[in-house]
Amino acid sequence: MNAPDLTLRAIDETARQRFEQSWIQGQPDSIDTVLPSTEDPLYQATLEELVLIDLEFRWKHQIDGAGKSQDSRSSLSLDDYVARFPSLGETEVM
Repeated sequence: MNAPDLTLRAIDETARQRFEQSWIQGQPDSIDTVLPSTEDPLYQATLEELVLIDLEFRWKHQIDGAGKSQDSRSSLSLDDYVARFPSLGETEVM
């Protein structure tokens, strides 16, 4: 049995910082607006990181996909992200 590759995949750090900062400022950018192009080698790892950040802030702020406050956890699901970004459904799970 092989050990999983724990090498961190490079992400677009500028995109990550911009996206996270937009959440901190209370006016979150759409993931689409900060992602590098699909041809960029950093695209997939950056997308995955931005989705994790988006989920974390939505859970913390209880915001739905339309940006409206909710009384309970956001109704946005992982399936919503996969529908929006099909490459998420193609990645290998470790």
